[in-house]
Amino acid sequence: MVALIAASGGALSQEIDNSWTGAHVGASLGVGMSSTDTYDMIAIPINQVGELGYESVVGGVSAGFDYEVSPGIVFGIEAGVEFFNGEASTTALTVADDYEFRSFGAAYAGVRAGVEIAPRTLAYGSLSYAAIHAETSEASFDPQQTYLNGYRAAVGVETEVMDNVTLRVEGSYTQAIDSLDINGDATEYTPSHLGATIGVSYRFGAESRGPRIELAPKRSWTGGYVGVLAGALGSGTVNGFRELEGPPADGPVSTIDPTYGVYMGFNAQLGDQWVVSAEGEVTKYDAAYDYVGDEAQDFASSDYKGQVSIRLGYLVNPDTLIYARAGYGLMHMNPDPLFAAAGTESDYVQTLSAGVGIEAMVTENALLRVEGLYNTAIDEYRFTDTGPPGDTYYAKPSSVEARVGAAFLF
Repeated sequence: MVALIAASGGALSQEIDNSWTGAHVGASLGVGMSSTDTYDMIAIPINQVGELGYESVVGGVSAGFDYEVSPGIVFGIEAGVEFFNGEASTTALTVADDYEFRSFGAAYAGVRAGVEIAPRTLAYGSLSYAAIHAETSEASFDPQQTYLNGYRAAVGVETEVMDNVTLRVEGSYTQAIDSLDINGDATEYTPSHLGATIGVSYRFGAESRGPRIELAPKRSWTGGYVGVLAGALGSGTVNGFRELEGPPADGPVSTIDPTYGVYMGFNAQLGDQWVVSAEGEVTKYDAAYDYVGDEAQDFASSDYKGQVSIRLGYLVNPDTLIYARAGYGLMHMNPDPLFAAAGTESDYVQTLSAGVGIEAMVTENALLRVEGLYNTAIDEYRFTDTGPPGDTYYAKPSSVEARVGAAFLF
């Protein structure tokens, strides 16, 4: 009888220890890319349209409650405030730290659902209503400030790194449904934002799922792997016009597009908790950098990039890796045929990248990751305009990526 009670108590303790049920609060920090669709009937040329914006630091706070409806299946509610300070201008004023349109961020509330893919590691998605801040400059003809209706969608991976403390890597996309209309509805701004963040949460209620529980690893992380990835890429550039004497810049412009690709690499596990990796990848997308004021005419565009990276990871438990990465790559650029002089060719610009991620060993051979990545060009893509000799145009892009990947580990 005593043994039965002890066994029952042990089973109950394990059940409690495995529960995601409880309230949580958290904070996050990362990078993002803002993009603002503009429509302006009174500008020159008439009916100009474009996507304007640039990358920025992203931060936020959140609170919520999760309920584990069955082992490993979690539903919850979550609300928060996210700050991203996206600015846009149709002139060179943005380069001089001025703006025509600005969005500080958004407040959101919604639901999320997740599944435990490895011990103490949750993969989740969320969908929320968002109230998105929007304002025009005090220097504009019709300055306004308001909040626009929109939505926020996100995917992420969350893992416990110590008692009641979880670490999450998340990619989010926030899109306004309404527009800020000014000048008698002749000018419209519709903001969107892509963010890649790393966050820390404190979980109340259930006993910790922490590292004090001894787990048997599925296998060593050492080995080669191949995988596929998908996500979103927010890519921007300052489009530049440069005469022989120099500057003025025009822009920046930006675009948020889906991306997909393949990657392969090799892991080497060092001891019980460290993993180093070498990795190569190619990603495909369609980023068009509009001539400021005309969506129909691209100043330049980019359609794919490749890079090689190194990763350094730490195993918070035998099947869950948190990591940082850095890499060097090449981004393929194309000129707009209306801008470029005859004979101008596509070319590559060199890029540097840095990012963070969480990867889980779902089975002995299956790896699932969520990561955020920042890329920046270290040289300019230049081409000569069809106008007077000596008129040189350039684009120097940067990008923010939020993506998921699935790989087979040999």
